Amino acid sequence: MIWTTTTGALQGTLKGHTDWVYSVAFSPDSTLVASNARDGTVRIWAAEAGTLTQTLYIGVASSILAFDYQSNSILTDDGAYEVSVPLQQASATNTMPASIPPITRWGIRSDGCWITLCGTKVLWIPKDYRPTALQICEQIIAVGCDNGRVWIAHLENMDSLQDMLLCGT
Repeated sequence: MIWTTTTGALQGTLKGHTDWVYSVAFSPDSTLVASNARDGTVRIWAAEAGTLTQTLYIGVASSILAFDYQSNSILTDDGAYEVSVPLQQASATNTMPASIPPITRWGIRSDGCWITLCGTKVLWIPKDYRPTALQICEQIIAVGCDNGRVWIAHLENMDSLQDMLLCGT
């Protein structure tokens, strides 16, 4: 599911997996999110719109899931699979490898019940949307759930909340 953080409005639901989501990953430029589930598929989503761009049938649930823009593939426990959408290298301001997430002030508590900002609870997560897999990239959180759902939260325009919680510096 994709929510707009400024209004809390639901923008859409990511549908496709038929079993619980095992791993998620952002592309190096944060425009794509990949999710892998026990149904043996890797699904690649446009992070902004939440649209499904490709489905790969790999036959396994993989604990490793990462984009490799150099080979235009997704890396899994079972090997590399070609991605049909051209992958872009991260910008100069975000040059970390796909397997190492950038430092962020956003998080999800270990019990999976809350999205946090600087360790403070800011958004409660309903039971059916709690993570079995997650990836955080700057102000975007991608979550895979045990019911096969994948949802993405864009946590933009939260500068005043960050200032209020004294996360600024």
